[in-house]
Amino acid sequence: MVCINCGKEVADTDAKCGSCGSSLFLNRRALLKSQPTAGGSAPAEEFEQASNRNSKVTLGLFLGLLGLLVSRFVIPQLMRPRYGGGYGPGMGALRTINEAAATYDATYGHGFPPTLAALGPPKTKFLHAAPAPNEMAAGLIGEKLASGTISGWRITYIAGPVDSTGKIQTYTVRADPINPGVTGDNHYFTDQSGVIRQKSGGEAGENDSPIAG
Repeated sequence: MVCINCGKEVADTDAKCGSCGSSLFLNRRALLKSQPTAGGSAPAEEFEQASNRNSKVTLGLFLGLLGLLVSRFVIPQLMRPRYGGGYGPGMGALRTINEAAATYDATYGHGFPPTLAALGPPKTKFLHAAPAPNEMAAGLIGEKLASGTISGWRITYIAGPVDSTGKIQTYTVRADPINPGVTGDNHYFTDQSGVIRQKSGGEAGENDSPIAG
């Protein structure tokens, strides 16, 4: 073996060059790189290629695990509806119904609507103009809300009895998340008083806490 520092011949087993005293480690490393294997690659190159392959496999496993965690935990949280004050469309639906019920009473003079559908829009027949709003389809709320479900919430409207004057003087409405913890956290209740109340973990009622504002 030749010392790459001074060019003198040295024994393969020597640790240092006898002439210049330099380490022969670099000589052996250069020799390994210069000697091809049967496959045509030097040992150092094969080691580097193997290291690169291992790094790619490790990176692939890491990215796969990261993707699994994101899809399992992060994405559901991002997709979960977030609403100001934590109330969401459930409470908004009750406010809309309260306003529509008051307008219905003032418009037709027969008290509150007998059903939630009575607050909805008139049904349009094919090739016919939409009928005018009436007591059974007052057009005061949208069709979706009038159907009893909206944005992951189930809306339950119950009209009170007809009194001696032929009017419905009371009603109750509940808003419950169809998928609790995903479409909403709380349950809501209101009636002809217009006060909206809330409860966690079950259906809200007239004795639950009112919502300020």
